[in-house]
Amino acid sequence: MLTTREFALALAGVARFARGDAGARAFFSATPEGCANSFWAAAFILVPHFAMEYLQVSQALDRVGARVDVLRFLVAGSIAYAVQWTAFPVAMHWLCGALDRRAQYFSFIAAWNWSTLLQMAVHLPIVLLQATGILGGALADAVVYASIALLLVYAGYVARVMLDVRPLVAAAIVFLDVLVTVMIQMQSLRLMGRAG
Repeated sequence: MLTTREFALALAGVARFARGDAGARAFFSATPEGCANSFWAAAFILVPHFAMEYLQVSQALDRVGARVDVLRFLVAGSIAYAVQWTAFPVAMHWLCGALDRRAQYFSFIAAWNWSTLLQMAVHLPIVLLQATGILGGALADAVVYASIALLLVYAGYVARVMLDVRPLVAAAIVFLDVLVTVMIQMQSLRLMGRAG
């Protein structure tokens, strides 16, 4: 069961990583229970995630004169969300074995999962500003690309520190996460009837 202390430590670790503090690794549990507790992050960002996805999908459909089928959106989005939260940890279980980093697996996944709170804290305001029209045009594109770049660098740093790997290996891990996410989102769009 997730405790207040464990949650507070995770948030502190996420913040320290954002400041480039490698000592943040000590804030994440290296136990199976600590790893399992980190999946609470999926519950914490569930509502903002779906709100953000709905805004993005509805804006895209508005451009072609279509509307969101809410039931289809919820079903496809829920499946994609569940798969996304399990596919990367499964892939990393194999990869950590190949990299001789099995001992770091649980703490890495814990840090990776809790880091999604920071990602949401960055992405959600940008999407809301775009949806309200406050942020638009070239400025919006620049802000989006800059935020994505910063979060990718952040993720790479988390991977490098938690797994004690070289920067190129950390970059490959980030690429793997992006690839898994894109593949799942493409399938989700097909389920929504927007692609294929």
